[in-house]
This record gives sequence, structure tokens and C-alpha cells, in this order.
Amino acid sequence: MTVYFFNARYVDDCILIIRNDAIESVPNIFNSINKNIQFTFEIEFDENLPFLNFNIIRNENDFPSFDWYVNSSYSGRILNHFSYYDLHEKRSIVIGLIDKVFTLYDPKFRSKNLRFVRDTLIKNCYPSKFVNDIMKGRLKKLYYNYNSSTELVSHN
Repeated sequence: MTVYFFNARYVDDCILIIRNDAIESVPNIFNSINKNIQFTFEIEFDENLPFLNFNIIRNENDFPSFDWYVNSSYSGRILNHFSYYDLHEKRSIVIGLIDKVFTLYDPKFRSKNLRFVRDTLIKNCYPSKFVNDIMKGRLKKLYYNYNSSTELVSHN
């Protein structure tokens, strides 16, 4: 009998999404293995469960979707555009944030998250033209690669 719907791990952070009827038993089983390692658990609130920089949202079919999550201590600071780093590194930051939105989060949140990325970059002194040009080129490439790969799959 399957007790969990989803599990993931990042370094020392683990998440296991389990059925409601296993909320009591699963943590007890894990915590009984080694008294020096104790697991904590959180219960979703309003069908949302934050984990690292993800907000895991339970859909009507109980399948999770993922959105960007920032906690209350998030400062919004990234490498400032006026810092003494090469332009290619600043460009890589923009590309990395765009790729994060495109590859890690549910497409229905893509527009909102891209606006969040743009606003964060602007607040860190990145010029609008610099951000817009990189976003335009990167999104064009990502959408082309995505459409090309789905065409290949659908034609096989």
C-alpha cells in the first residue's frame, strides 16, 4: 500500500508528501530509528506547503504543482549590477533566474515569476534594457528548445 504521493531531497532537506491517514505513523517510524536524528513535519495550510524556495500546491487531483516561494526574511538582494564583476557573470545571473522559472516551476505561474525576476533584477540596479534583451533572447531559446523537443516526441 502506497503511503506517500511525492518525495524529494536536497542536501539535508527532505520532503515526503503523505496521505492524511499516515500523518501520525510515518514521523513516529522515522523518529524511532535513531534517537539522535529526529524528523519534524509540517501540515499544509490552504493546500500550500513551503519547501526551500518552492511553494508546493495541492491541486484538485492531489497532484502537486510548484510555484516560487520566498519567506518573510527574503531580502531580494542578489549581485548588484554596479558590483565589480564581469558583465558575463551578471548576464549568467539573469539567465539562471530565467531558467529557474522556466524549468522548476509550473507553467501556469511562469508570467508571475518572470515579473518577479525582472523586478528583483531592477531593484538590484540591473538596467531595464539589459534585463529585457537577455530575457527576450533566453525565452526565445527556451521556447524553441521546448517546442522542438515536444515535436520530436510527438512524431515518434
